[in-house]
Amino acid sequence: ARALSAGTSVVSAVPWHRALLQRLGYLWWLKAVGTALFMGAFFVAYLHLLHFPRYPVTVMPLIAVDRAIGFQPGALVAYASLWVYVALPPALAPTLARLFSYARHMGGLCLAGIVVFVFWPTAVPPADVDWSLYPGYGLPKGIDAGGNACPSLHVATALYSAIWLAAGFREVGAARWVRGLNW
Repeated sequence: ARALSAGTSVVSAVPWHRALLQRLGYLWWLKAVGTALFMGAFFVAYLHLLHFPRYPVTVMPLIAVDRAIGFQPGALVAYASLWVYVALPPALAPTLARLFSYARHMGGLCLAGIVVFVFWPTAVPPADVDWSLYPGYGLPKGIDAGGNACPSLHVATALYSAIWLAAGFREVGAARWVRGLNW
């Protein structure tokens, strides 16, 4: 397998899929506990701001894309998969330094969003949807309630994770289809 290290090409005798499994196994307990604690701490702060905003909530206007696409029931799978996806970069970190680097950067990203939400709480307009037809949405709607819509930390954390995963997949020489699936 081909891997990139510090911008230079090196050859590794370990196939890319085994290299990913090795990375997954490295300090797996620290990665699992750390990711759970990080997400838990974020949600405590986020939900507090959501339910107790300090300033008036701004309802964000719908844009053309919002009106063109509308509510898509199948999007629940993509929404739920985000929590697995953003856990992949730390799970695949090959070293403690990379793990802490990802945590610092992701923490900074989330902290920036939280600071914006403190001073500028936002919400999406109520959707014209009969939610009783979509019981699977009960939990996410009960937790998030369409608040703090801008900036979208869903998009920001997913994109940041995609960038980290792309680098990791390049390092182990992952197949093109894996790198493409990431994007």
